[in-house]
Amino acid sequence: MGYFSFDVLRALGRAGGTAVIWDFYDALGECNSFGVVNFATVAPTMKLATGYFKHLSVGAVIGWIYLSHQLGSALGSFVPGVLYDLTGSYDSSFIASIILLAGASAISILLPKPAAQQAAGQFAVKNS
Repeated sequence: MGYFSFDVLRALGRAGGTAVIWDFYDALGECNSFGVVNFATVAPTMKLATGYFKHLSVGAVIGWIYLSHQLGSALGSFVPGVLYDLTGSYDSSFIASIILLAGASAISILLPKPAAQQAAGQFAVKNS
């Protein structure tokens, strides 16, 4: 069985641990769904970062991307709580998130295509 045992997880759960997966098939399903979701966001992010920032260190660019992601996650859980305490409703949080999403969508649509995509598009047009 190796070093890992579900008995350790059960003991942690009984001792007041957070969410513990009890069943092997639940754990398998959780791992599969995380793998699908994680692959659907991480790989395209890496590809886009390398396409747009070829002249910079990709590691530094990815670091800044994930730093901004974590800051957004922290603020995304804190600010709605403060707004709820001030207003007694989550309406302002939903409106702000809609505005931010629309702004991010507009910015992403306005991004220029990387040179590789432009070359592939021109190649497809010439050969049709």
